[in-house]
Amino acid sequence: MLFNDNNKVSTGTILQALGSDLLVGIIDLLRAFVVDLVRLGADIIRGLRGLLTMRIKVPVFTKLYESISGKACNVLDIVSLILAIPITILSKVITGKKPPMLPEISPDTYVSISVFVRDEQDLPWAS
Repeated sequence: MLFNDNNKVSTGTILQALGSDLLVGIIDLLRAFVVDLVRLGADIIRGLRGLLTMRIKVPVFTKLYESISGKACNVLDIVSLILAIPITILSKVITGKKPPMLPEISPDTYVSISVFVRDEQDLPWAS
């Protein structure tokens, strides 16, 4: 019987009546949902990374930027440069001195702190 004398039912009674197969099915469904959610997040990050690092050609600016920096001009570089100019001016106005120089980040450092999921093999629990 599912209900007792007081017409109440307990969780244990429900699980016992439904069986462990249903519980395993629910857990598998939740696991699949979480895995798909993580994969979606990884796809979004890959897409954003692709958009930000996409090479861009602005007639005069691209040649000037590439000759000064020695690297290809991408969307992130242009946005960073556009934001750097007013922020530097604002910083000088507020503090009265130039902003401190920051050390350049090496590619090795960038790779070690990268959080991008490159392949589903990076997710051992997703198989």
